[in-house]
Amino acid sequence: MVYKKKLLAVIASLLALGTLSMACSKADDGKEPAGTAAGDKIALRFAWWGSEERHNATLDAIKLYEEKNPGIDIVPEYGGWDGFTDKLKTQLIAGQGPDVIFAELAWGIDPNYYVSVDKFPSIRLDKINPALLDQAKVNGEIKGVPVYQAVNAIVYNKTLFQELGVAEPKNDWTWADYAATAKEITEKSGGKVHGAADDMAGSASGDIFYAHLKSLTGKPVYSEEGIVYADEDAAKVLQYWEDLRDAGAVTPPDVAAADDSNQNSPLVTRQAAMQFRGASIFGRLQSNTQDELAMVPVPRDQFSSDAAITEVIMTVNTHSKQQEEVAKFIDFFINDLDAARILKNVRGVSSNSEVRDMLASSPELLDDSTRKLFEINSLVYEKELPPMDPTPEKYDEFRGGGKLFDQVMQKLAFDKISLEEAVKELRDKGEAIFKN
Repeated sequence: MVYKKKLLAVIASLLALGTLSMACSKADDGKEPAGTAAGDKIALRFAWWGSEERHNATLDAIKLYEEKNPGIDIVPEYGGWDGFTDKLKTQLIAGQGPDVIFAELAWGIDPNYYVSVDKFPSIRLDKINPALLDQAKVNGEIKGVPVYQAVNAIVYNKTLFQELGVAEPKNDWTWADYAATAKEITEKSGGKVHGAADDMAGSASGDIFYAHLKSLTGKPVYSEEGIVYADEDAAKVLQYWEDLRDAGAVTPPDVAAADDSNQNSPLVTRQAAMQFRGASIFGRLQSNTQDELAMVPVPRDQFSSDAAITEVIMTVNTHSKQQEEVAKFIDFFINDLDAARILKNVRGVSSNSEVRDMLASSPELLDDSTRKLFEINSLVYEKELPPMDPTPEKYDEFRGGGKLFDQVMQKLAFDKISLEEAVKELRDKGEAIFKN
């Protein structure tokens, strides 16, 4: 999604958060301005979130950079996801943010806190898909370097397909094929296995709605101002999923509520044979089951919903006193092949085509699940892709986890409201959110 172009209102309680301490920092967070000289070295603060695997790989990459650049001291500030966004917002408002910033494109942080990376000749952007760069633009300026390129996919339980004697899905399938396959699995299993997870009732509801609607109409779903889809088209998509529910071809809605994209995934528990997911979690799903999983692209109708997807940018803090040095570090992190051998795919499939090619040709660096991730990524991106639709201001209030869209989809799945009421509630309450 493209970076939001306006500053979201930051509520007063946010300021009360203060500067939260973050795990494993080499410095007292917020006590020094960005880009402070440490003795004869230049200290650059670098903050990120993630898993232990990501932390360890990032620390190793930092060590490599410091070895190559002995005059630079990278000060790591890292921890889990909880609280990261609020902390970053608070720091930036106070002028105490890290020099090197990882940010998601839909957080609503004022883009003026980020220096346009296209002003730095030291940051090479020529190996990055232009459609990804478009998503990082604000008023024509590239506000950060896309870190990865992502794809959505249908993950399926290949073992279950083979046990039931159902033909595996093909790369060029349609939503009609998806429904037929889901019904066949349910029938051949005697109802013991549902053909698909009810993703329109789960945490991916907004993503699958977007993909399905896009493939039906080929038109924008959102603009910078808000909703631009037609209600009659939305009703067609929701009716499709209502029909699958009526046929017993998707899991009950309570299964979607318990799905954690981990050990409680219906793919892992064998409650469903197919599921819409971001391809990047494939390895996590596979690690939780002895069954063999596989992936195919998202189905299409008259149009393809495939798009160049990125959500995380790496950028330069406007308040950094060492912006040129930050730019050099970002270039290393995104483009250096030695760094790529360390980082591999801890932040997804690299946005850099040269890095992807190097990793794909180095089987010793990729396990089987990662190889499959690279394969479907390559398959989808082999054609020229458009960027995702713009992200409206206050999009998180409409589509964020557990927010309006999820609430309406769950009420529909649990038969608390009719399809017509669901479409109307999305329109009325959605427009109220975007216009306020």
